[in-house]
Amino acid sequence: MTNQQPNGQTTSLTQNSRTRQITLIGLMTAITCILAPLSIPLPFSPDMIMKLLDRNPEFQKIYEEIYTLCLNMEGMMEMFSKELEIMDRNTVKLMIDEMEEELNETKRKAKKEVDEVKRKAKEEIEEAEKRAKAAEEETERLRRTLEEQKGKRDIS
Repeated sequence: MTNQQPNGQTTSLTQNSRTRQITLIGLMTAITCILAPLSIPLPFSPDMIMKLLDRNPEFQKIYEEIYTLCLNMEGMMEMFSKELEIMDRNTVKLMIDEMEEELNETKRKAKKEVDEVKRKAKEEIEEAEKRAKAAEEETERLRRTLEEQKGKRDIS
């Protein structure tokens, strides 16, 4: 979109800047609706809104809709109650997700420790089997030696 300026220059309004202006008006209106009844000083003046509306008359309808919505305090409180409910639900979901991640991490650590214990137990069993086999071989060797000595005595 281009606009013809009095000096003959053309300027373009990008969709991004229009969206930003709409968002700014909505945000300022919402802040006005929320903070004005509480007598909290606002961080901007109504003149700022008026200047934006003068430069962009198409925002007038949006401003009026938001302002009308804000005048309905019961509706506003209901809207904020719904938003708080959604935020609470999202917070619970986030906490559950964090707990699940923590649980999964604990499971991974426990599995790693169990695997390590199993590996060590397997190594110890293998070592014990080697010692048992060596003991059996030694026992067999000693038995043969004993039998040989008995055989030599019987011959003599």
